[in-house]
Amino acid sequence: MLDKWHKKEKPVFTGITRGVGGFGFGGGGGGPTEPGIMEASGGTTHTNGGYKYHVFVKTDAFGPNTPQSFTGPNGFVVTSPGKCDILVVSGGGGGGSGYYGGGAGGGTVVVGVDVTLPATTYSVQVGGRGNPGPYPPGPAVGSDGGKSVFGDIDILGGGYGGAGPGGSANPGSTTGGNAGGASNYNNTGTSNPYTVPGPYDALGTWTVNLTDRPSASSGTGANGGDGAGGAGGPNLGGVGARVPQFPGPAIPTLSPVVPFMGPTADYYGGGGAGEGYPGSPQSDYAGGFGGGGDSRPGNANTPNVDPSNGRSMLGGGGGGSGNPRGHGGQGGTGIVIVRYLEG
Repeated sequence: MLDKWHKKEKPVFTGITRGVGGFGFGGGGGGPTEPGIMEASGGTTHTNGGYKYHVFVKTDAFGPNTPQSFTGPNGFVVTSPGKCDILVVSGGGGGGSGYYGGGAGGGTVVVGVDVTLPATTYSVQVGGRGNPGPYPPGPAVGSDGGKSVFGDIDILGGGYGGAGPGGSANPGSTTGGNAGGASNYNNTGTSNPYTVPGPYDALGTWTVNLTDRPSASSGTGANGGDGAGGAGGPNLGGVGARVPQFPGPAIPTLSPVVPFMGPTADYYGGGGAGEGYPGSPQSDYAGGFGGGGDSRPGNANTPNVDPSNGRSMLGGGGGGSGNPRGHGGQGGTGIVIVRYLEG
């Protein structure tokens, strides 16, 4: 599987000056300005290994597809500027329903390392879960995951998975971030690129983890959704992005989903799995590391056989349904985390 990494390397600059309307670079006079130890407030805080973590999640992390915003004094408020690491993950898309539904794309993962944030208030939004494709009625696609925001960083949620046939065979999303997978009767979605905006791109080293898979024929196997770290393939969900700066075991808020964060417990944005073609094994297929939902053969009239949901707080894409027809899996909510060395 191939992945595409969009990077902005940190340039050399001679300090940060703040004035009316925001902040700029290279203040006059006194040479380079070295940042101090950051002091900030906002979110749920944890300390571990010498770092302080500020974690923003939806209050109803396993609830409906609605975002949650943290603004003003409830946002991330920097009172003393300094260097930090930033993680922004959007919500995962919903998986396709019906025969051989495609898995949904995982949330986009944006990581900033050694970012020097000026003292101000940064609004935060945590993306909600992509709705699953329902059955009945259907077969149908669901919805893209919700976008997540940190200041001016604003990223799309994962794309929904394709659905069909037995009604309208719909392709995967063309409006989300990481592409949703195809059913056997239509095409995959497309991934929409993202670039960190200025002046944020000059504040540190940023990586946008977004798999760039163009629309393609579905072939003979329903595709898993793209993950933030790799494309989905026949049946299997794409792997999420590994982010070692934010290991799950170090962050108590993530304790319910650590088992879904991959072998090193630090993957985010896994793609959902798709279900098989007639003649191929009708079985459970695995979503990608980072919370991607599994696919299952599916049966709307039998409990516990619908695809699994993408994992919330990881931006996992929902799994697709198979034969007999069933519902798609719901996407997982996103997350925003900032960490810095304790003073």
